Amino acid sequence: MTAALMVYEIIVGALPMQLVADSEYGALSYGNENAPGGPPLMVLVVAAALLTAGIVVWVRERWPWLTVVTLLMLAVSAVTLPVPSAAIVNAFELILLIGVVTTVAHQDRISARPAFETTHSNG
Repeated sequence: MTAALMVYEIIVGALPMQLVADSEYGALSYGNENAPGGPPLMVLVVAAALLTAGIVVWVRERWPWLTVVTLLMLAVSAVTLPVPSAAIVNAFELILLIGVVTTVAHQDRISARPAFETTHSNG
C-alpha cells in the first residue's frame, strides 16, 4: 500500500508540479500551482490506518488516546479555524505525534510486563 501511495503521489502531485513563490506573514514559501483539489489521498489513507489502529488498541486495551488524537487531527484539518496563521495545524500535528508516541510506549510497557513478571516470579 505504501509503494502504491508513493507512486500515486509522484504521478499526481510531483510530476505536474509548478512551483510559485508566495509570501505569508513575511516568510517566503512555495506552493504548487497545479496541486490537485481536495485532501491528499495519502493523508486520508494514513489517517484511516491510524484511526483503525487506535480503535483496535482502545477496544483491546482500553487505551483511547490514539483514537482521540487522530479524530482531533481530522476535525482540525476539516474545519477552518479562526486563526490568522495556518501554523496552528502544526500544533495539532504535534499533539497527534505525542498520541502516537504514548501509544507505542503503552504497547511497549504491555509487551514487556509478562517477560519481567516471568523472570522475577521464579527467583
